[in-house]
Amino acid sequence: MAVVGPVKPRLVIVGEEKIPFEQGSEHIGLRLGVVGVVKVDEGVPLTRFKTANRLIYILARLEANKGGYDDGILLNHANHIVGASAANLLWVKDGCIFFVPPSEGALPGITQELVKRICGAFGIVIQERLGRLEDILGADEVFVDVFWVGCGKS
Repeated sequence: MAVVGPVKPRLVIVGEEKIPFEQGSEHIGLRLGVVGVVKVDEGVPLTRFKTANRLIYILARLEANKGGYDDGILLNHANHIVGASAANLLWVKDGCIFFVPPSEGALPGITQELVKRICGAFGIVIQERLGRLEDILGADEVFVDVFWVGCGKS
């Protein structure tokens, strides 16, 4: 198969090997930064579904990367946490795991459901809760759950 004449690509895919953490470095986990360029509109029903319209998440990731972060924490218009640009955000405080409810704009996901089941099987308390920045800043741990990355501790 050959391409003749000038071609204007409609889709460009770039693959690169990503080593999550350098051996022996002080950096352990993901670097997460709050993004301010976009807000998730928690009132729009489509925020509860994965669709082809990922523009706000792409912009959030670009802003986070520009700031030296691995991923960005998105907020809604009430300044409550929604999640990371490509993952759900969970936090641990006093032995309880908290996650953002879909009513705040968080995407209910398969991996999050799996985390809930695993927690239930091990007797770990996990519950929905509005998330504010002070909640994750004061958390014992913060982590993201996403299928293509797995669980990354931050």
